[in-house]
Amino acid sequence: MRRAASIRRFALFLVLLTGPVGAAETSPGLSFFVTSVGVDGSADLGGLAGADGHCQKLAAAVGAGDRTWRAFLSTAPSGSSPGIDARDRIGHGPWWNARGQLIAASLDDLFGGRERIDRHTALDEQGREIPRRDHDILTGSSPDGRLASAYGEPATCANWTGRGDGHAMMGHHDRFLDRGNRFPRWRRSWTASHPSRGCDAARIDQTGSAGLFYCFASDSTPGPPPPTAAAPVAAPSRGYTFRRGLNLAHWLSANYLPDAPYAGAWMTEEDVAWIAEHGFDHLRVRVAGDLWIGPEGDLHEERIAPFTALLGWAKAHGLGIVLTMYSLPGYHSGILGAAPPADRASPFEDPETFYDHEYVWWLIARRFAREGPQLRFEILHRPQAPSASAMQSYNEAMLAAIRDSNPTRVVYVTSRGMDLDTFSEVMASDRIAADWNVALAFELSEPVVFTRQFQEDRPLVRFPGRVPDMGDKVGPEDPLRSTFGTELTVAALEERLSAFAEATGSVPWGREVYVAEFGVYERADDESTTSYLRTLRAAFERHGWSWAVYDYQSGCAVRGEDGQPTRVLRALFGESSSN
Repeated sequence: MRRAASIRRFALFLVLLTGPVGAAETSPGLSFFVTSVGVDGSADLGGLAGADGHCQKLAAAVGAGDRTWRAFLSTAPSGSSPGIDARDRIGHGPWWNARGQLIAASLDDLFGGRERIDRHTALDEQGREIPRRDHDILTGSSPDGRLASAYGEPATCANWTGRGDGHAMMGHHDRFLDRGNRFPRWRRSWTASHPSRGCDAARIDQTGSAGLFYCFASDSTPGPPPPTAAAPVAAPSRGYTFRRGLNLAHWLSANYLPDAPYAGAWMTEEDVAWIAEHGFDHLRVRVAGDLWIGPEGDLHEERIAPFTALLGWAKAHGLGIVLTMYSLPGYHSGILGAAPPADRASPFEDPETFYDHEYVWWLIARRFAREGPQLRFEILHRPQAPSASAMQSYNEAMLAAIRDSNPTRVVYVTSRGMDLDTFSEVMASDRIAADWNVALAFELSEPVVFTRQFQEDRPLVRFPGRVPDMGDKVGPEDPLRSTFGTELTVAALEERLSAFAEATGSVPWGREVYVAEFGVYERADDESTTSYLRTLRAAFERHGWSWAVYDYQSGCAVRGEDGQPTRVLRALFGESSSN
């Protein structure tokens, strides 16, 4: 990799970016907390008035009594009282905790999966974390902050005046779901995890609660905008496009090569500027999601920091970003030269691994929910699922995890083989078909006998041209043997792509079709490489497909070790290599 001298510059970015999100925010004052104590440990809070008064008293004790405080509690209609939803009591935001961390900027964020309520941020009025044993918080509310029911009755313990039989809906302030085999998963609802066993203090305690509840300042006033980890930059006035892309490999994934460590200092803003100047409009960034999750089930901010820096650089130079999941806990597929994970398991066959992938996507989607349309997600690169139904279940679950906080972000899904032969299977999912912000990704390596000529001892294959007989250089069971003597032609390749285009065009989706990866390994001769790449680009644009060539720096690079354009860039963009 190039430019070792850039290490100091990249190290500075890491210093600036590795703090946890929200740690350095400046707030206009306390406007959200979990009560440090309940009223008396039961769900009898003295009604809404008593609960509000408890919030006011605790806030006053820490110097925030000049705000109007409301308990986050719903009530049911009773007599002449119409009842009220908790979300309608707490104002419009934003809300900040005692450490100055933004909890939510608005009601839309609070109930749109973009709130930041978890065991690290749902603090009491003094800024202390809530004990794990008390994580069940009284709400009486559904996930969207409206009146909840349990067993056919309002789950409010007689509108917060009962201390006998009955139930109160509770949320997990720490989001704890389960322990998992690899790490705990913190994904339960902060408003509606389960009902209590009863309303008296003894049964509230048995449920796992101390009778605590959330308090919000209903007169909260806007503070400074929430910061991003990257230095703020002015986005270009034009919209982002995703038509001509470039893969970025061996930077945040597949780091088994000695000169390609994770987040190597060879990738800097200068590289991003060069990529934008030479005709590309987006980067497809392959990331190792298994490295982004820590042993306690939290995102590893230090490992995410380089990607956040890249987002800032890309924004400054008008490039879009596709975050492509290349590996996830226990699983990666098709990484040449890399050892399998120690905890290797297929998400298509092992439920725990499936749930871990779903959880990691849920966390990552929430982490980047505030990013604009510059960022897109791709669920999994080269999945190699055993069946179409397994791939469909996986796509649907990961998409649902993303949609919890990113309802309109463009997400790329693929088929079990990520290839032309299995690609139509993606379209069989009604859930995916109903999501108009889903696009379809596949990779193209055909004909493999030409594009992946890694072995130096084999005869060279040309395009167009006849595949030579490689004799004992190819094993008896190798499928490449069936290609010996085959004529590789431009017409045959175009016919193959046209047949695929016709198949995808017959489905009434109008979806983006994305050729997420294609390229020619450097051993192929220049004339053949140029012919192949120009044939593909012409076909892609004729069919209206977007594309991302493989890759920035590797055996198929667009930029050489000397920093200059390679034959790949010249083949795609012509001799000027800048349009």
